[in-house]
Amino acid sequence: LWYEMLRCFAGLTMTVVYFPLQYSPAMLHVLPKIRDRNFPFRARGKKPILICIPHSSFFVPKEIREKMLLSDFEIRKIADLFTDELFDIPGCYIVKGKISRLVADVNRAPDDIESQARLGDERVVVDVTEDLQQVYSTPPTLEMIVERIKQYHDTFHAEIERFIPKIKFLIDGHSMRGTGPASKADCGAPRPDLSLGN
Repeated sequence: LWYEMLRCFAGLTMTVVYFPLQYSPAMLHVLPKIRDRNFPFRARGKKPILICIPHSSFFVPKEIREKMLLSDFEIRKIADLFTDELFDIPGCYIVKGKISRLVADVNRAPDDIESQARLGDERVVVDVTEDLQQVYSTPPTLEMIVERIKQYHDTFHAEIERFIPKIKFLIDGHSMRGTGPASKADCGAPRPDLSLGN
């Protein structure tokens, strides 16, 4: 399947792939007991393909977790679950996020900070989830946000830059809910089985 997909994408320089997932409390609570998903960056093989998996982790450092209003279930629900397995393709260079997107979203622009950090769910550090739930009792300060960007966002992209001379094709791997969450334009609507973009 992956071979055929890559043949179809051969003319693109970057492809974003989303797989829809249906979540259940049982699945999300069992998941961390099966396997720790706080993986390091790694490179495997020599094919000129880089796969970025930015949202597979739901790890939150203790000092940040203590300030969150969300339950463990709600934090795991924000992750792109199973993408570290769906896109774990032998022979490709792979970069995986090591931190929950609630700590710092490595798939957002690093200067996308102030306005929606307090108002929405699509910035590099947010205070509201896509379910419109408040993340913190007190939002992080600008200084805290900048520090998170340096520690997590910048290191993730530095690893990508390290592989750029070796690749010709990049896949950005995600999963998404089977129906749109509260904050999205497709709220409550069913989503496709596979979504591609570049």
